[in-house]
Amino acid sequence: MRAVGSYVRNVGDTFANFQDDEQTWTFSTWTLTGSATLFANIALQNLAILRPYVQGYLRQEMDYRNKLRFELNTGETGTVQFDQAHLYGGIDAGLSYVLGNMTLGAAVYYEGSGDERTLGGRVGMSWLFN
Repeated sequence: MRAVGSYVRNVGDTFANFQDDEQTWTFSTWTLTGSATLFANIALQNLAILRPYVQGYLRQEMDYRNKLRFELNTGETGTVQFDQAHLYGGIDAGLSYVLGNMTLGAAVYYEGSGDERTLGGRVGMSWLFN
């Protein structure tokens, strides 16, 4: 079982589009995530460990703000803003292989909220230096 709270904020640099209109994008949100994970540590003959897992989670986004400020080359200014809060449910399944200082991992996940669906995956490798 795990609970995580996080805050994300990104303020982009001002940039000009192909019509020389200036734009600045900002994004911020708070999230709370609760999850439960089932896993097993399987010892292999070469002293490696194989760890398959399945994780279910719920993530709530709060105070979600996505803004695009603009100044057109005609002098008109404005802001386009999307404020919304999502409740996502998802499942994540994968495995990691640990041998000495090396860890290899792969996973696939699926999550949904309202009419949004995401299917994704990831692979990774890490090495522990002494």
